[in-house]
Amino acid sequence: MRMKSLTLRIWVILSIVILIIALVTSLAFMFVTNGFEDDDAKHLLELTHQIVLDSLKDNPGNESTVEAAGHHYRHFVFNLTDGQLTPILGEAQIPDPLVNQLESLVNQDKGRVTDETIGRTHYLLRMSPIGESSYLISYTNTDEREDILKIIFMALLVTLLSLPISKLIANNIAKPLKKLEAYTKRVANKEWNSELEIRSKDEIGRLAMAMKEMKDALRIADEEERKFLQSVSHDLKTPVMVIMGYAQEIIDGMYEDSPEESATIIKNEATRFGEEDQTNSILQYA
Repeated sequence: MRMKSLTLRIWVILSIVILIIALVTSLAFMFVTNGFEDDDAKHLLELTHQIVLDSLKDNPGNESTVEAAGHHYRHFVFNLTDGQLTPILGEAQIPDPLVNQLESLVNQDKGRVTDETIGRTHYLLRMSPIGESSYLISYTNTDEREDILKIIFMALLVTLLSLPISKLIANNIAKPLKKLEAYTKRVANKEWNSELEIRSKDEIGRLAMAMKEMKDALRIADEEERKFLQSVSHDLKTPVMVIMGYAQEIIDGMYEDSPEESATIIKNEATRFGEEDQTNSILQYA
């Protein structure tokens, strides 16, 4: 549905533009920084994995050193023979989809941090052997869907916060146009004393100056037209009165002169009347 209000159109357009800019900027920032964040996450996972691995090799029963290293990452020991899982640092719940893929992942171990998508979740994984059939596995969840949702939420929040600003800008643009509309109506009603309070030097200000010039030109034309009609009315009044007087004499039969002379005077006045009317018409269109 087409919006008739200019203020509403400006408000909606500004809000949409701000929303698009916020989304594009946020997504671009995410994609630009995503590679750096992945590199940092891989580096930290490798570092903490190595600390946990060294601690388990030196003193398998000592978890104090492991606790500081594994605060942001999860670690557990996987026994390939019996499938037993031993979480490091407490009873951490290991996701079932990851458990189901452990044997396959261990067999494909590349000796470095790898990206793995298991089910609908994205993981960074690092595996190292610590015995004949035991492996230390460190992982972290890097699911990006939450980041995207956060970005969309932030973009919507920025848009909502910008709505009052957009409304203020829309009103600021539409306000002088409403003044121009009211001023035009007053000029159409020949209110020549009306003033237009717009002092800006931009396009709207120049339009206001042009409308003031138009009002002055229309006022001068209106005054000249009024003077012209008054002049024509005065010039036509005398011959009309003379014609009416002599015509009434003929009707009443009361002649100061002969009927022929009265008729001649009527004819002459009518001729002069016609000449003056033609002259005034020429002057009017000149």
